Amino acid sequence: MKNPALGAAAIVAVLAAVGVAGDLLPRLVRNHPVITAVIVGVAVVSVFVLLVPLRRAPLVGTVLLGVALLAVVGFGAWSQTAREIPQVSLGVTTEGDVATVAVVAGATSQRSTETMLVQVLGFPADVDPVVLSAVCRGSHRMDDALDDRFSVLLWNESGPDQTGKVAVDTTLGVTADAYAVVCVGVFLRERDRNSPTDDRFTWAYTALR
Repeated sequence: MKNPALGAAAIVAVLAAVGVAGDLLPRLVRNHPVITAVIVGVAVVSVFVLLVPLRRAPLVGTVLLGVALLAVVGFGAWSQTAREIPQVSLGVTTEGDVATVAVVAGATSQRSTETMLVQVLGFPADVDPVVLSAVCRGSHRMDDALDDRFSVLLWNESGPDQTGKVAVDTTLGVTADAYAVVCVGVFLRERDRNSPTDDRFTWAYTALR
């Protein structure tokens, strides 16, 4: 292979064949930029080695190209372990005594055995700010069975689709006289895990009046 265009075409063709052109390569670039730079450097060097008029140059260039491609696939798969935290937005519109709470939550890179839990909690007007901060910023999903400081207004668990994405878009009516603050927590967890603590989570909260 003495044409650099053919070498570049080979790189693109193999990357496309293994699906790197979709999500794997962008994730690798974002999470491991130094490793990506080294891999790209090796791939570029392999193309120039193929141009050297020596007997073993094609073999060396092909080996370097193969190493670069294997590194992309290997490190790209490894980068899948550095997964995103969920996203959430919370909006409130009030008419009279009723507040409409709109919740939009989503996550990507979910495994088939994982679920996304969306919780909406309601707090009375006399809530202690310390309690509010502790509950609405912690890594624990909440249960109001034995707690009178707040109420669970929504408990929604969803699984991912075939692409690993999960989304929840819902609204609920809340009596503004009963609750002064609402917060929403989104937790990503293994379906069969019993621990109440989750590693990937995010919160949002707002006042109703």
